[in-house]
Amino acid sequence: ATIEVDIVLKKGNNIIRLYNPTEWMPNIDCMEIVPKGSMVVYERMLEAEQGKLEALLAQGMTEGLKLIAEQALAVSKTIVPTQENYLQAVENLKKVYDEASAAMLIFNKIDQLMGVCKTNISYTVPGTEVDEFMNDMNATLDNAQLATTAKEMESVYTTFKNEVVSFHTSEKVNPTEGGQWDVTFLLANTTFDNDDSGWSSVPTLRSGVAEFWNVNFTMYQTIRNVKNGDYRLMAQALYRVG
Repeated sequence: ATIEVDIVLKKGNNIIRLYNPTEWMPNIDCMEIVPKGSMVVYERMLEAEQGKLEALLAQGMTEGLKLIAEQALAVSKTIVPTQENYLQAVENLKKVYDEASAAMLIFNKIDQLMGVCKTNISYTVPGTEVDEFMNDMNATLDNAQLATTAKEMESVYTTFKNEVVSFHTSEKVNPTEGGQWDVTFLLANTTFDNDDSGWSSVPTLRSGVAEFWNVNFTMYQTIRNVKNGDYRLMAQALYRVG
């Protein structure tokens, strides 16, 4: 993160002091002092946003998001150097970065679910339904590559998740003898990363875990259309005595 503070310097010697009486010192990479209102300030702001987006591109993006990001970067490098143009370019790059970051998080969910499905299919009795579902998987990847916004990517994920649930709960599709499926996707919000949605009770959320402190509790959710069979439920938990 970058923070900017306006300061007044007097002719001669000046002391630049950084302090915080109540919190730990952050790791500081570098500092820079430039005249307020100078184009250098806005050049640095633009360079910082360009660097963030270029770093995100280097991590890998889907084709639609990559195209939008590359176009935004190209435009930002050809602007007429005025304060207004710099600020507008900075704002545009921030929007593109935020949108791409959010969309890629959703794409990662698609990719993870895709991996689970591929493994499950390897333990599935072959048939027409399996072939059709594999076609759905390929179509999902194509649609994800074309998405240019987080909203579009979320729509692709929601459609695919529904197809995944429908496939695994179909009476026409079954595991091979001795084969096992991972059907964790039938549960909502198994990691408590962002909220407590999907569960009957409201625990305290801290660092991606759910907690009930010194109270008896019951929390549950209902999963529907599950096949008959033996299942194993695993939970990672910690109980502190005292």
